[in-house]
Amino acid sequence: MRRASVWWGTAAILAMLGHAGVASAQSPVCPQPSPEEAYYTACAPGGRLVVARMLFDLAIDHVLKSDFEPVKRRAGDVIRSLLTEETLKKNSELRAYLDRLDPLKLTKLDTTTGMLQLAVPEESRRFTGALDLGTEAYRLSWQLPARLGGGYWRSPDVLQIAFWEGQRATFSLTAPSGVEIEAEVECLVISTDGIRVVTADASVPDILVRFEECG
Repeated sequence: MRRASVWWGTAAILAMLGHAGVASAQSPVCPQPSPEEAYYTACAPGGRLVVARMLFDLAIDHVLKSDFEPVKRRAGDVIRSLLTEETLKKNSELRAYLDRLDPLKLTKLDTTTGMLQLAVPEESRRFTGALDLGTEAYRLSWQLPARLGGGYWRSPDVLQIAFWEGQRATFSLTAPSGVEIEAEVECLVISTDGIRVVTADASVPDILVRFEECG
């Protein structure tokens, strides 16, 4: 089984088998997924435990910290959650890039909502490289703005981030199959079932990364 792959799939199958948990956990922060659309899909079997720990730690800090003290999280944790330790060891350039990013700052407005901010210095705004996943390599690049920011909504098992215009990341990905994806990230949904990347351009399908049903 490949660690991750990208292909075209029908949303009806994904909604029933691959991402039903994320869909049911949606809130108005991110747009609802449509069962009529096609999506790019990928699979990361080891992501569930990493994301569950991240969401649990965020829930504890979000409740216990004062309203005036931002919660800080490593900006590379979401990307790391999609990769095995073996894959990270193979990709020293990506590992070094993630290590030098400043922490994300999450400032809560109440027990479930808040604002997210990441200041990105000039030297850290772009990454380009080959991402080795098992025996296959993906060509990956992304561009971050000087300030990445948005609003978020959270519960114990889901985090949604809606990025503001002008403060969004863009990325491009070329899979071994030849599929090419280029998009701006409008919204991000992270749950213990998987990750949904909502693209800003309606002509570019959203991306679903599942943690189970990877056969």
